[in-house]
Amino acid sequence: WCACKSRPMIIVEDEPFVKILQMLNAHVAIPSRFTMLRDIKAIFIIAQKNVIKFLAKTPGRKHKILDAWSAPN
Repeated sequence: WCACKSRPMIIVEDEPFVKILQMLNAHVAIPSRFTMLRDIKAIFIIAQKNVIKFLAKTPGRKHKILDAWSAPN
């Protein structure tokens, strides 16, 4: 949720947020923001390697493009 929605990682240590999670599950193990960041980076590296392997196996040329256009809405 934090990574997908660009939320600050410190939210996982916010007391009201922690209380909500504990109301839903009293035995919940809430990771620290440092654990979250470490795990997200590790998952990214694994996914990145998988994409590189996949692209290396596909025939033909690869082109990289950047779409930097944004709308005000």
